[in-house]
Amino acid sequence: MVRQSLRGFSFHAVDKDAGYSHHFSVSVGPRRQWIPEVRGFLRPHMLSEEPRDGWIILKVRKMETVAAQIARFEEMGVRVGFFSNVSEQDLNDIYLEAQVRGPAECLHKLVLVYFGTV
Repeated sequence: MVRQSLRGFSFHAVDKDAGYSHHFSVSVGPRRQWIPEVRGFLRPHMLSEEPRDGWIILKVRKMETVAAQIARFEEMGVRVGFFSNVSEQDLNDIYLEAQVRGPAECLHKLVLVYFGTV
């Protein structure tokens, strides 16, 4: 018997005010040494440079605003149709790629969600 293993799961926000599709994905599993990785778009108020109770701690690999991402794509000559309906508020949203580093209870919950979807 062969089974395709699950590599992660995604969240898609329903945000009537956003001019594009907000998504956030979590990748975890043995191929990543069980270190969860996250990637996606967040509103600026969902991030903090200071530790907060109940918030996850990230080791950030990449972070940029939607405005910076659009400018970078345009410089490369890449068509940015994904962002065709972006509002002024959306330009401040943050694209993030990072590893989840803690706290332990958050890591535990992510692994439980992973096994709950396998």
